[in-house]
Amino acid sequence: MAQDLGTATALYTEAAVAIHRLNGPHAQIRHHLANAVATWIHSDLDTRAGPGFAVAHALVRITPNDQAALAALLRRLT
Repeated sequence: MAQDLGTATALYTEAAVAIHRLNGPHAQIRHHLANAVATWIHSDLDTRAGPGFAVAHALVRITPNDQAALAALLRRLT
């Protein structure tokens, strides 16, 4: 599973959203979102789009001013 970047993306996203819902430290949320974006961007082109869309939604909800991460993610999704 170490090479399954789609699953890693989903898990990082779930962690960020859960920490956000629990009003956890913003630094931890950003860390998990940054890892989610990085794993998604480096994933194989054949990876399903679901985890990428989930990260995009989380970024918009949790860190709407992070345009650089969102732009990189959306470029990868298109």
